[in-house]
Amino acid sequence: MPGYLIHYAVCGGKSLQNREFVLGVEAPDILKKYYKMYGDAACKKWESICYGTSAPEYAEFALRAQQKETLASTDGLHYGVSSSPNVRLYWQSLSEMKKYRPFYRGYLWHLLTDRLLYAYLDIDSKFEKSLERYNGNDIEEFRKVEVEKLHKDWDMINACIHERYLEIALTPEVEELGVVKYLAKGELTYVDEELVFALIKFMRSFDPLESEMDPIIEEIMRVA
Repeated sequence: MPGYLIHYAVCGGKSLQNREFVLGVEAPDILKKYYKMYGDAACKKWESICYGTSAPEYAEFALRAQQKETLASTDGLHYGVSSSPNVRLYWQSLSEMKKYRPFYRGYLWHLLTDRLLYAYLDIDSKFEKSLERYNGNDIEEFRKVEVEKLHKDWDMINACIHERYLEIALTPEVEELGVVKYLAKGELTYVDEELVFALIKFMRSFDPLESEMDPIIEEIMRVA
């Protein structure tokens, strides 16, 4: 569930200055959102934000945008669930030419970020432990309360990123969605702020736009 600001914050080198790379970073989340909002008309929306770039057409992702993301599969835009995307499968599915295109590198960087953050923050395990405290009759209501706590955690992290990295700004297409929120710093339930910023620093030490990507993938996957 790391949001757009975190996905921008982890981009090192001059990658954020490349519009096609940024669209790749946004794609796994924004394409899913567009399909939910617009259905088949998501194609036109995607084309409108990609105008003037070499980003791929919506048709390349149409099937995955419709698939449900589950732990037991490699379906969906995250090639599985976002907490455990199959990064290698995504990368291996690309032609050698695509591996050097900014868009596909941005997409990869999104998946690597999700994989690393979830592995280190151990959010899934924390969430399951919170459910063990449940004693009532309506577990779905209890689950909703815990999910809301997690959302608030990320909103507080957003505020910290906004304050710490002044060069990072939402793109017009993400601004339009109205999904990024900021909360004043408070007590975090599921997310470790110090660890988040250590992981951001680690990811920013790489240049995902200009560097040879295969050894970077292996280095990150070793710790994820």
